[in-house]
Amino acid sequence: MHGSIWCNTSFTVRLGATFQSGNVTSAANQSDMDAVPVCFIEAVLRRARRYNNHVHLLTKFSGLWGKLGMNYAKNSCYLQISICAIGERPMESRELSPEVLREKSKNIRSITFNISGISNSHWDDWKKVSPEKEKYITKLLQRLDAPDKELGMGYNSGLDESSLREIFSKYSKLFESFSSLTLWEFDAPAFVNLAQSMVSTGRLQSICIWDPVPPVLPSSFWVDYFFSESCRELDAHFEDPSVVPELINRWKQLDPRTLTPLKVCDGIRTSPDTLVDVGMKPIPLETADPEVLGKIQRRFINTIASLHCIDHPTHPHVKIYVIVFIGLSRKPMDEFALLFD
Repeated sequence: MHGSIWCNTSFTVRLGATFQSGNVTSAANQSDMDAVPVCFIEAVLRRARRYNNHVHLLTKFSGLWGKLGMNYAKNSCYLQISICAIGERPMESRELSPEVLREKSKNIRSITFNISGISNSHWDDWKKVSPEKEKYITKLLQRLDAPDKELGMGYNSGLDESSLREIFSKYSKLFESFSSLTLWEFDAPAFVNLAQSMVSTGRLQSICIWDPVPPVLPSSFWVDYFFSESCRELDAHFEDPSVVPELINRWKQLDPRTLTPLKVCDGIRTSPDTLVDVGMKPIPLETADPEVLGKIQRRFINTIASLHCIDHPTHPHVKIYVIVFIGLSRKPMDEFALLFD
């Protein structure tokens, strides 16, 4: 590994920041904001936590949004871990001890482990783990549990294949304890091996891949994972056009009563017209079941453009809901999701 890589000796941890409240909304639009269902606000809070833990931004709103955001923030502790692969070493004097980590673990709501080529030494709230305590803390982190335990790979990390393999090998046991995997891309063999390793543990609840996923794994891998007991969500656009139809066809062959409820396949960036041959039927939004719309609102924050369903052949009361979303232009996006009810 080249000289600027020092992840073999240390990583850094960021503990949850203190949140401040304030009023950043006007009276003119506050009533409109508070008129949305509470389940929608809760969905936004969950999504904000997932994307860089920006829950604190919502605490600055007045009304119901600020109240729920502040309550969520006050009862949360977020643990962020990062391998600083490139750049300056963090300050040796700002050290995270096992005692501090054990104390913080009492209220941890989420654990996020990021692998990035950007140094964190300029962030005041990052604490260094000394080399002599790293092994002990790594094992402690491996045992820590939280509602969300996410492993993420930073965008354009600058790490080559051998560096990635070395990192994944060294922290393999720690990474296998995580329940969620988020990657920007899936074109490096090291990422493929990581996904296969984490799926094999049987505890991985979600996979999110931002860039289109090339067909480097057979479609059966994704279908098998999606219908595994642990999987809750698969968020990716597959360049292999057979993945989504195979998901639906596998579902039709299974007894849906044996499946984990409310599985989601999200991030599908193609026209839903490709599903016409699998029996998709339109559902007018104005006549849609409020209970169904509530389930969708609790899982997605995007505005619905259209709604469709696919009936199970032997259990017609069990359905897949196909949700097409509205983009920023207020026009339907070429992106949709599947909710397996």
